[in-house]
Amino acid sequence: MKIEEKITIVIPVRKIDPLTEICLEEIESLYPKVNVVIIADQLVPYSMKNLTQLQSKTTNIADKRNEGVSHSETPYIAFIDSDAYPCEGWLEIAVEFLESSSKVAAVGGPNLEHLKCDDNQRIPYLASLCPSVGREPIIKTSSLEVKTIASSNMIVRRSSYVKLGGMNSKIKTGEDIEFCYRLGREYKIHFLRDCIVRHRQRKFSGFVKQRYIWGRGILNVFQKTFPYYSVSLIPLISVITAMILIVYDGVNQTQYTLYTIVFYFLVIFLTVISVTKKISEIFLILPYALSSIPLMGIGGLVSLVKGDISDEYKGYNNNE
Repeated sequence: MKIEEKITIVIPVRKIDPLTEICLEEIESLYPKVNVVIIADQLVPYSMKNLTQLQSKTTNIADKRNEGVSHSETPYIAFIDSDAYPCEGWLEIAVEFLESSSKVAAVGGPNLEHLKCDDNQRIPYLASLCPSVGREPIIKTSSLEVKTIASSNMIVRRSSYVKLGGMNSKIKTGEDIEFCYRLGREYKIHFLRDCIVRHRQRKFSGFVKQRYIWGRGILNVFQKTFPYYSVSLIPLISVITAMILIVYDGVNQTQYTLYTIVFYFLVIFLTVISVTKKISEIFLILPYALSSIPLMGIGGLVSLVKGDISDEYKGYNNNE
């Protein structure tokens, strides 16, 4: 079978914008015969062979992916974000690995620096490599069995996806983590070093909002995946601990909060210099690395008080 007979590319979007156009141009260049399904809130005229645009029934990204899968018939589905684009060999490497083992139901790979967007991606990309910011594995071999892969670069067996009922639309953010949790109970998931997309990272203002929204979804993901993704509670526990220390220091005239802040800064600083040794880059990356955990923790704390994140999620633009 030819690659176009094996796989369909599904892209959930608000609407086709300049970043989506870059994505589609690269797909058309690499895979001119592969069917592409876009599920959009707003349909925009765009001419491309083998492209199908569908009006989304909901703004929920899990629903959009499920809808895209329902309009495909190929054995495999490739998910990619609208602000990313594939590199050469993306689909071939993924399909070859999936065909080599029936026990593997999904594969993914690195989200490298976007090279075609207008804004400078160097600092946001380097920040994404810091452990406090990113969640991609460090891989030295060609493949690694993992518990989760990002839906911005996920290739999955259609039969397995359908069998599990697709992604959970009740989860507003972190839906890929919860899906991988269910998938991993029956199948294997692998991260492939050479299955690459280039993904735009957000500038700092968008990063702040993204991390807060992710934090707002922490408890929902934790409840659905316990104890699989217990690590997701680290930001929330960290913020609550900091609040307790501040109160304790105020009552007892101690300085534990100061010591904790200094220790946290040193740990984050060491992770940043493991990514780059350039002084100018270090100080530009630090705001991302230092704020990621607190922002997610604050989001989680707000969820404890307010619960559902639907209203905030509606105003959240994935491409900010």
